[in-house]
Amino acid sequence: MIRKFEEETILIFINLSRFSQVVEIASPEFLGHVPEDIFSRNRFPVIKDSPYVLILGPYNYHLLLMSKAQEAEAPAAEYVCPELSVSGSWENILRRAGLAQMERRVLPGYLRKTRWFRSKGQTISKLIIGDSLPVPADSTSFFLSFIETAYNEGQTETYLLPLHYLPLTEGEEILQEYPEAVIARLKVNNEDGILYDAMYSSAFRCIIFGLIAGRKRIEGFEGRVLSGRPGHSFAAIFREKKAPLQSRVGKVEQSNTAVHFDESFFFKLYRRVEEGVNPEVEIGRFLTEKDRFAHVAPLVGVLEYWQKGTEPVTLGIMQGLVENQGDAWGLTMDEVGEYVERVLASKEDMKVTPRLPANIYDADHGALSPKMQELMGGFYLEMVPLLGKRTAQLHLALSAHSKYPAFTPEPFSIFNQRSRFQSMRNRSAPSSIF
Repeated sequence: MIRKFEEETILIFINLSRFSQVVEIASPEFLGHVPEDIFSRNRFPVIKDSPYVLILGPYNYHLLLMSKAQEAEAPAAEYVCPELSVSGSWENILRRAGLAQMERRVLPGYLRKTRWFRSKGQTISKLIIGDSLPVPADSTSFFLSFIETAYNEGQTETYLLPLHYLPLTEGEEILQEYPEAVIARLKVNNEDGILYDAMYSSAFRCIIFGLIAGRKRIEGFEGRVLSGRPGHSFAAIFREKKAPLQSRVGKVEQSNTAVHFDESFFFKLYRRVEEGVNPEVEIGRFLTEKDRFAHVAPLVGVLEYWQKGTEPVTLGIMQGLVENQGDAWGLTMDEVGEYVERVLASKEDMKVTPRLPANIYDADHGALSPKMQELMGGFYLEMVPLLGKRTAQLHLALSAHSKYPAFTPEPFSIFNQRSRFQSMRNRSAPSSIF
Protein backbone atom coordinates (compact mmCIF):
# COMPACT_ATOMS: atom_id res chain seq x y z
CA MET A 1 0.00 0.00 0.00
CA ILE A 2 1.07 3.60 -0.58
CA ARG A 3 -0.01 6.44 1.66
CA LYS A 4 0.72 10.11 0.90
CA PHE A 5 0.28 13.25 2.98
CA GLU A 6 1.54 16.59 1.71
CA GLU A 7 5.23 15.97 0.82
CA GLU A 8 5.54 12.59 2.57
CA THR A 9 5.15 9.17 0.97
CA ILE A 10 5.01 5.96 3.00
CA LEU A 11 5.15 2.42 1.63
CA ILE A 12 3.36 -0.16 3.79
CA PHE A 13 4.17 -3.86 3.52
CA ILE A 14 2.19 -6.37 5.61
CA ASN A 15 2.68 -10.14 5.65
CA LEU A 16 -0.47 -11.88 6.92
CA SER A 17 1.00 -15.31 6.30
CA ARG A 18 2.64 -17.57 8.85
CA PHE A 19 5.48 -18.02 6.37
CA SER A 20 8.22 -15.62 5.31
CA GLN A 21 7.50 -13.74 2.08
CA VAL A 22 9.56 -11.89 -0.52
CA VAL A 23 8.37 -8.57 -1.95
CA GLU A 24 9.92 -6.43 -4.66
CA ILE A 25 9.77 -2.63 -5.11
CA ALA A 26 9.46 -2.20 -8.87
CA SER A 27 7.66 1.13 -9.36
CA PRO A 28 9.66 3.58 -11.52
CA GLU A 29 8.46 6.52 -9.40
CA PHE A 30 10.69 5.37 -6.53
CA LEU A 31 13.94 5.20 -8.49
CA GLY A 32 16.59 7.23 -6.67
CA HIS A 33 14.68 7.15 -3.35
CA VAL A 34 15.98 5.98 0.02
CA PRO A 35 13.55 3.92 2.17
CA GLU A 36 13.70 4.80 5.88
CA ASP A 37 12.08 2.69 8.57
CA ILE A 38 9.48 4.82 10.37
CA PHE A 39 10.20 3.43 13.83
CA SER A 40 13.95 2.73 13.97
CA ARG A 41 14.87 5.56 11.54
CA ASN A 42 17.30 3.15 9.85
CA ARG A 43 17.93 3.91 6.18
CA PHE A 44 18.03 1.24 3.50
CA PRO A 45 20.15 1.37 0.32
CA VAL A 46 19.00 3.66 -2.48
CA ILE A 47 16.54 2.15 -4.98
CA LYS A 48 18.21 1.68 -8.36
CA ASP A 49 17.14 0.41 -11.78
CA SER A 50 17.38 -3.22 -10.66
CA PRO A 51 15.23 -5.54 -8.54
CA TYR A 52 14.87 -4.18 -4.98
CA VAL A 53 13.93 -7.08 -2.73
CA LEU A 54 12.60 -7.03 0.84
CA ILE A 55 12.01 -10.09 3.01
CA LEU A 56 9.09 -10.06 5.46
CA GLY A 57 9.01 -12.51 8.36
CA PRO A 58 5.81 -14.32 9.41
CA TYR A 59 3.08 -11.84 10.36
CA ASN A 60 5.58 -9.04 9.92
CA TYR A 61 5.33 -5.58 8.40
CA HIS A 62 7.43 -2.63 7.18
CA LEU A 63 6.50 1.06 7.16
CA LEU A 64 9.01 2.86 4.94
CA LEU A 65 9.25 6.63 4.50
CA MET A 66 10.52 7.40 1.00
CA SER A 67 13.01 10.24 0.55
CA LYS A 68 15.01 11.27 -2.49
CA ALA A 69 18.64 10.25 -2.22
CA GLN A 70 19.85 13.85 -2.54
CA GLU A 71 17.64 14.91 0.38
CA ALA A 72 18.60 11.96 2.57
CA GLU A 73 22.32 12.47 2.06
CA ALA A 74 22.36 16.26 2.07
CA PRO A 75 24.08 17.94 5.02
CA ALA A 76 21.89 19.53 7.67
CA ALA A 77 20.66 22.90 6.52
CA GLU A 78 20.51 26.00 8.67
CA TYR A 79 17.96 25.53 11.41
CA VAL A 80 14.56 26.98 10.59
CA CYS A 81 12.36 27.43 13.63
CA PRO A 82 9.35 25.12 13.11
CA GLU A 83 5.76 26.17 13.80
CA LEU A 84 3.45 23.99 15.89
CA SER A 85 -0.03 24.35 17.31
CA VAL A 86 -1.95 22.69 20.15
CA SER A 87 -5.34 23.06 21.79
CA GLY A 88 -6.01 23.41 25.48
CA SER A 89 -2.77 23.77 27.45
CA TRP A 90 0.73 24.19 26.00
CA GLU A 91 1.75 21.07 27.93
CA ASN A 92 -0.16 19.07 25.31
CA ILE A 93 2.89 19.48 23.07
CA LEU A 94 4.39 16.73 25.25
CA ARG A 95 1.46 14.36 24.73
CA ARG A 96 0.43 12.09 21.85
CA ALA A 97 0.43 13.90 18.49
CA GLY A 98 2.31 16.89 19.89
CA LEU A 99 4.97 14.62 21.35
CA ALA A 100 5.41 12.85 18.02
CA GLN A 101 5.95 16.20 16.28
CA MET A 102 8.54 17.20 18.87
CA GLU A 103 10.43 13.95 18.46
CA ARG A 104 10.38 13.85 14.66
CA ARG A 105 10.15 17.42 13.39
CA VAL A 106 11.58 19.68 16.07
CA LEU A 107 14.21 18.26 18.40
CA PRO A 108 16.59 16.56 15.91
CA GLY A 109 17.19 19.89 14.17
CA TYR A 110 17.26 21.90 17.38
CA LEU A 111 19.84 19.67 19.04
CA ARG A 112 22.18 20.01 16.08
CA LYS A 113 22.19 23.80 16.34
CA THR A 114 23.05 23.87 20.03
CA ARG A 115 26.67 24.13 21.15
CA TRP A 116 26.25 21.52 23.89
CA PHE A 117 25.08 18.65 21.65
CA ARG A 118 28.19 16.51 21.24
CA SER A 119 27.19 14.17 18.40
CA LYS A 120 26.62 16.55 15.50
CA GLY A 121 28.59 14.25 13.20
CA GLN A 122 26.33 11.28 13.96
CA THR A 123 23.15 10.30 12.13
CA ILE A 124 20.25 10.21 14.59
CA SER A 125 18.32 6.99 14.00
CA LYS A 126 15.79 7.50 16.79
CA LEU A 127 14.92 10.29 19.21
CA ILE A 128 12.40 10.09 22.05
CA ILE A 129 11.54 12.22 25.05
CA GLY A 130 12.02 9.51 27.64
CA ASP A 131 10.75 11.45 30.65
CA SER A 132 9.42 14.91 31.45
CA LEU A 133 9.23 15.95 35.08
CA PRO A 134 6.87 18.88 35.76
CA VAL A 135 8.41 21.65 37.88
CA PRO A 136 5.55 23.80 39.20
CA ALA A 137 5.88 27.57 39.52
CA ASP A 138 3.42 30.24 40.69
CA SER A 139 1.19 30.40 37.63
CA THR A 140 2.79 27.96 35.24
CA SER A 141 4.91 24.82 35.01
CA PHE A 142 8.31 24.07 33.60
CA PHE A 143 9.24 20.62 32.32
CA LEU A 144 12.55 18.92 32.84
CA SER A 145 12.78 16.74 29.72
CA PHE A 146 15.24 13.92 29.12
CA ILE A 147 15.91 13.37 25.42
CA GLU A 148 17.22 9.95 24.43
CA THR A 149 19.07 9.90 21.10
CA ALA A 150 20.12 6.74 19.29
CA TYR A 151 22.49 6.74 16.30
CA ASN A 152 23.29 4.49 13.38
CA GLU A 153 26.64 3.94 15.07
CA GLY A 154 27.71 4.34 18.68
CA GLN A 155 25.89 4.32 21.99
CA THR A 156 22.62 5.99 22.91
CA GLU A 157 22.95 9.35 24.70
CA THR A 158 20.58 11.23 27.00
CA TYR A 159 20.39 15.03 27.01
CA LEU A 160 18.66 17.38 29.43
CA LEU A 161 16.42 20.11 28.05
CA PRO A 162 14.17 22.16 30.38
CA LEU A 163 11.08 23.38 28.50
CA HIS A 164 8.72 26.32 28.93
CA TYR A 165 6.17 28.28 26.92
CA LEU A 166 5.53 32.01 26.78
CA PRO A 167 2.89 33.93 24.80
CA LEU A 168 4.49 36.09 22.14
CA THR A 169 3.72 39.27 24.08
CA GLU A 170 5.83 37.98 27.01
CA GLY A 171 8.51 36.24 24.96
CA GLU A 172 9.90 39.24 23.07
CA GLU A 173 12.91 39.47 25.40
CA ILE A 174 13.84 35.85 24.72
CA LEU A 175 13.46 36.35 20.96
CA GLN A 176 15.65 39.44 20.95
CA GLU A 177 18.35 38.61 23.51
CA TYR A 178 18.49 34.81 23.33
CA PRO A 179 17.23 33.67 19.91
CA GLU A 180 19.30 30.49 20.29
CA ALA A 181 16.98 29.45 23.13
CA VAL A 182 13.84 29.32 20.94
CA ILE A 183 12.94 25.73 20.05
CA ALA A 184 9.72 26.32 18.11
CA ARG A 185 6.95 28.80 17.43
CA LEU A 186 3.98 27.40 19.32
CA LYS A 187 0.39 28.50 18.83
CA VAL A 188 -1.85 27.61 21.78
CA ASN A 189 -5.59 28.05 21.15
CA ASN A 190 -4.69 30.37 18.25
CA GLU A 191 -2.47 32.54 20.48
CA ASP A 192 1.07 32.89 19.16
CA GLY A 193 3.94 32.05 21.48
CA ILE A 194 7.33 30.38 21.77
CA LEU A 195 8.55 27.09 23.17
CA TYR A 196 12.04 27.69 24.54
CA ASP A 197 14.87 26.39 26.69
CA ALA A 198 13.78 27.18 30.25
CA MET A 199 17.35 27.84 31.41
CA TYR A 200 16.81 31.28 29.88
CA SER A 201 13.94 31.94 32.30
CA SER A 202 14.93 33.83 35.46
CA ALA A 203 11.98 32.19 37.26
CA PHE A 204 13.28 28.70 36.47
CA ARG A 205 16.80 29.61 37.54
CA CYS A 206 15.33 30.91 40.80
CA ILE A 207 13.65 27.53 41.36
CA ILE A 208 16.96 25.72 40.85
CA PHE A 209 18.71 27.99 43.33
CA GLY A 210 15.90 27.51 45.85
CA LEU A 211 16.08 23.72 45.57
CA ILE A 212 19.79 23.74 46.40
CA ALA A 213 19.73 26.49 49.03
CA GLY A 214 16.74 25.04 50.88
CA ARG A 215 17.56 21.34 50.49
CA LYS A 216 14.19 20.91 48.78
CA ARG A 217 12.77 18.28 46.47
CA ILE A 218 10.10 18.02 43.79
CA GLU A 219 8.36 14.67 43.49
CA GLY A 220 6.77 13.49 40.27
CA PHE A 221 4.87 10.39 39.24
CA GLU A 222 6.26 6.88 39.67
CA GLY A 223 8.87 7.84 42.25
CA ARG A 224 10.68 10.48 40.18
CA VAL A 225 12.45 13.07 42.31
CA LEU A 226 14.36 16.28 41.62
CA SER A 227 16.29 17.50 44.65
CA GLY A 228 18.98 19.95 45.71
CA ARG A 229 21.61 19.67 48.43
CA PRO A 230 23.74 22.54 49.72
CA GLY A 231 27.37 21.93 50.67
CA HIS A 232 29.15 22.92 53.88
CA SER A 233 30.45 26.15 52.32
CA PHE A 234 27.10 27.40 51.02
CA ALA A 235 26.10 29.37 54.12
CA ALA A 236 29.47 31.13 54.33
CA ILE A 237 29.05 32.52 50.80
CA PHE A 238 25.32 33.23 51.06
CA ARG A 239 25.69 35.07 54.40
CA GLU A 240 23.19 37.93 54.60
CA LYS A 241 22.10 37.83 50.96
CA LYS A 242 18.40 37.64 50.30
CA ALA A 243 16.75 35.41 47.71
CA PRO A 244 15.94 35.65 44.90
CA LEU A 245 19.41 36.50 43.65
CA GLN A 246 19.89 38.17 40.29
CA SER A 247 21.00 35.60 37.72
CA ARG A 248 22.22 35.48 34.14
CA VAL A 249 23.17 32.75 31.69
CA GLY A 250 26.84 32.70 30.72
CA LYS A 251 27.67 33.70 27.17
CA VAL A 252 30.07 30.82 26.53
CA GLU A 253 28.56 27.34 26.26
CA GLN A 254 30.35 24.09 25.65
CA SER A 255 29.03 20.77 26.93
CA ASN A 256 27.07 22.48 29.70
CA THR A 257 25.19 25.69 30.50
CA ALA A 258 26.60 28.12 33.07
CA VAL A 259 24.58 30.49 35.28
CA HIS A 260 25.94 33.30 37.49
CA PHE A 261 23.94 34.13 40.62
CA ASP A 262 24.63 37.65 41.93
CA GLU A 263 28.36 37.29 41.15
CA SER A 264 28.57 34.99 44.19
CA PHE A 265 27.57 31.57 42.87
CA PHE A 266 28.33 29.69 39.69
CA PHE A 267 25.89 26.96 38.60
CA LYS A 268 26.69 24.46 35.88
CA LEU A 269 23.86 22.45 34.28
CA TYR A 270 25.10 19.26 32.65
CA ARG A 271 23.37 18.82 29.31
CA ARG A 272 24.47 15.26 28.73
CA VAL A 273 23.08 13.06 31.50
CA GLU A 274 25.33 10.22 32.63
CA GLU A 275 24.79 7.62 35.30
CA GLY A 276 27.25 6.85 38.06
CA VAL A 277 29.35 8.96 40.40
CA ASN A 278 30.10 12.36 38.91
CA PRO A 279 33.88 12.93 39.22
CA GLU A 280 33.50 16.71 39.41
CA VAL A 281 31.21 16.34 42.43
CA GLU A 282 33.37 13.68 44.07
CA ILE A 283 36.63 15.61 43.66
CA GLY A 284 35.06 18.99 44.38
CA ARG A 285 33.48 17.78 47.61
CA PHE A 286 36.76 16.19 48.71
CA LEU A 287 38.82 19.34 48.07
CA THR A 288 36.20 21.61 49.63
CA GLU A 289 35.04 19.65 52.67
CA LYS A 290 37.76 17.09 53.43
CA ASP A 291 41.00 18.81 52.48
CA ARG A 292 39.85 22.46 52.32
CA PHE A 293 42.15 23.21 49.39
CA ALA A 294 42.05 26.97 48.89
CA HIS A 295 43.04 27.13 45.23
CA VAL A 296 39.89 25.67 43.65
CA ALA A 297 36.34 27.00 43.40
CA PRO A 298 34.47 25.53 46.40
CA LEU A 299 31.66 23.07 45.73
CA VAL A 300 28.61 24.48 47.51
CA GLY A 301 25.67 22.49 46.13
CA VAL A 302 24.39 19.71 43.89
CA LEU A 303 21.22 19.23 41.82
CA GLU A 304 20.21 15.56 41.47
CA TYR A 305 17.50 13.46 39.84
CA TRP A 306 16.53 9.90 40.38
CA GLN A 307 13.76 7.40 39.84
CA LYS A 308 12.59 4.78 42.28
CA GLY A 309 15.12 1.98 42.60
CA THR A 310 17.97 3.83 40.84
CA GLU A 311 21.03 5.77 41.96
CA PRO A 312 20.88 9.59 41.85
CA VAL A 313 22.07 11.25 38.65
CA THR A 314 23.89 14.59 38.92
CA LEU A 315 22.20 17.25 36.78
CA GLY A 316 24.20 20.24 37.94
CA ILE A 317 26.64 21.62 40.50
CA MET A 318 26.89 24.93 42.35
CA GLN A 319 30.27 26.47 43.11
CA GLY A 320 31.47 29.65 44.72
CA LEU A 321 32.15 32.16 41.95
CA VAL A 322 35.85 33.02 41.76
CA GLU A 323 36.73 36.39 40.26
CA ASN A 324 39.20 35.89 37.46
CA GLN A 325 40.58 37.35 34.26
CA GLY A 326 40.49 34.22 32.15
CA ASP A 327 42.39 30.92 32.07
CA ALA A 328 45.94 29.79 31.36
CA TRP A 329 45.12 28.95 27.73
CA GLY A 330 43.76 32.41 27.02
CA LEU A 331 46.71 34.03 28.80
CA THR A 332 49.17 31.95 26.78
CA MET A 333 47.55 32.82 23.46
CA ASP A 334 47.53 36.53 24.36
CA GLU A 335 51.19 36.42 25.36
CA VAL A 336 52.18 34.61 22.17
CA GLY A 337 50.36 37.26 20.13
CA GLU A 338 52.12 40.07 21.98
CA TYR A 339 55.48 38.32 21.58
CA VAL A 340 55.01 38.11 17.81
CA GLU A 341 54.05 41.79 17.68
CA ARG A 342 57.15 42.77 19.67
CA VAL A 343 59.40 40.73 17.39
CA LEU A 344 57.90 42.28 14.25
CA ALA A 345 58.20 45.77 15.73
CA SER A 346 61.88 45.37 16.62
CA LYS A 347 63.17 43.14 13.82
CA GLU A 348 64.95 46.06 12.15
CA ASP A 349 66.98 46.68 15.34
CA MET A 350 68.01 43.05 15.84
CA LYS A 351 71.36 42.38 14.20
CA VAL A 352 71.58 38.90 15.69
CA THR A 353 68.56 36.63 16.09
CA PRO A 354 68.24 35.51 19.73
CA ARG A 355 68.78 31.78 20.07
CA LEU A 356 66.61 29.54 22.20
CA PRO A 357 67.65 26.24 23.80
CA ALA A 358 66.75 23.08 21.89
CA ASN A 359 64.38 21.96 24.65
CA ILE A 360 62.33 24.06 27.07
CA TYR A 361 63.36 21.79 29.97
CA ASP A 362 66.96 22.90 29.40
CA ALA A 363 66.04 26.57 29.50
CA ASP A 364 67.49 28.84 32.17
CA HIS A 365 65.34 31.94 31.93
CA GLY A 366 67.78 33.93 34.01
CA ALA A 367 70.53 33.23 31.46
CA LEU A 368 68.52 34.55 28.50
CA SER A 369 69.86 37.68 26.88
CA PRO A 370 68.26 40.97 27.98
CA LYS A 371 66.82 41.38 24.48
CA MET A 372 65.18 37.96 24.60
CA GLN A 373 63.75 38.63 28.03
CA GLU A 374 62.37 41.92 26.75
CA LEU A 375 60.72 40.19 23.79
CA MET A 376 59.22 37.44 25.91
CA GLY A 377 58.04 39.72 28.70
CA GLY A 378 58.46 38.97 32.38
CA PHE A 379 54.89 38.42 33.58
CA TYR A 380 54.22 35.21 31.69
CA LEU A 381 57.52 33.64 32.75
CA GLU A 382 56.44 34.18 36.35
CA MET A 383 53.01 32.62 35.80
CA VAL A 384 54.31 29.37 34.29
CA PRO A 385 56.13 28.17 37.44
CA LEU A 386 53.14 29.31 39.53
CA LEU A 387 50.87 27.08 37.43
CA GLY A 388 53.25 24.18 38.00
CA LYS A 389 53.31 24.89 41.73
CA ARG A 390 49.52 24.98 42.02
CA THR A 391 49.24 21.74 40.01
CA ALA A 392 51.69 20.04 42.36
CA GLN A 393 49.81 21.35 45.40
CA LEU A 394 46.56 20.00 43.96
CA HIS A 395 48.02 16.52 43.52
CA LEU A 396 49.46 16.59 47.04
CA ALA A 397 46.07 17.60 48.43
CA LEU A 398 44.31 14.78 46.58
CA SER A 399 46.77 12.20 47.88
CA ALA A 400 47.16 13.44 51.44
CA HIS A 401 44.41 11.40 53.11
CA SER A 402 44.90 7.65 52.91
CA LYS A 403 41.64 6.93 54.76
CA TYR A 404 39.65 7.78 51.61
CA PRO A 405 40.18 4.79 49.26
CA ALA A 406 39.03 6.68 46.14
CA PHE A 407 41.94 9.09 46.54
CA THR A 408 44.66 6.70 47.68
CA PRO A 409 47.67 7.16 45.35
CA GLU A 410 48.59 4.27 43.09
CA PRO A 411 52.19 3.00 43.20
CA PHE A 412 54.46 5.19 41.06
CA SER A 413 58.03 3.96 40.79
CA ILE A 414 61.16 5.80 39.71
CA PHE A 415 60.88 3.92 36.42
CA ASN A 416 57.32 5.25 35.90
CA GLN A 417 58.50 8.74 36.78
CA ARG A 418 61.39 8.65 34.32
CA SER A 419 59.20 7.21 31.57
CA ARG A 420 56.59 9.94 32.04
CA PHE A 421 59.26 12.66 32.14
CA GLN A 422 60.92 11.40 28.95
CA SER A 423 57.60 11.19 27.15
CA MET A 424 56.78 14.81 28.06
CA ARG A 425 60.28 15.90 27.10
CA ASN A 426 60.02 14.26 23.67
CA ARG A 427 56.62 15.80 22.98
CA SER A 428 57.85 19.28 23.90
CA ALA A 429 60.96 19.11 21.67
CA PRO A 430 60.93 21.52 18.68
CA SER A 431 60.95 18.64 16.19
CA SER A 432 57.58 17.46 17.52
CA ILE A 433 56.04 20.91 17.31
CA PHE A 434 56.94 21.94 13.76
